Amino acid sequence: MKTKVLLFSILIMGLTVACTKTPGCTDYSADNYNSDAEENDGSCEYSGDCVFWTASQFNYIDVTVNGYSNQISLYYPNGGVDCSSSGCAHFNLPVGTYNYYAEEQGFNGAYWSGSVQIEKKLCKTVLLTP
Repeated sequence: MKTKVLLFSILIMGLTVACTKTPGCTDYSADNYNSDAEENDGSCEYSGDCVFWTASQFNYIDVTVNGYSNQISLYYPNGGVDCSSSGCAHFNLPVGTYNYYAEEQGFNGAYWSGSVQIEKKLCKTVLLTP
């Protein structure tokens, strides 16, 4: 009888272990995708890009978003800015809405403020106009 109980216990433990799936993020497009995960546990995290730019000639413009700062050093009078454009203020942030503040470092002292919506795996461009 003890042997049967022992075998039954081992069988139940084996089935329990075999049925347990490794939790984690199973979405390939997530920043924290886990290739070993077998069951999505809701921990997936996503980010997107945001690029601030100007079409007007200013001195350097400091841009701050969510405590991070970057600088616009070139201007694009004809537009055509995307996430690979140089001289723009680039940010990669988790999905969400963020406040920004930008200030020209020079004679005009122009400034801008507002909010930007970061979307999953997309590039948002924000034009700062005089």
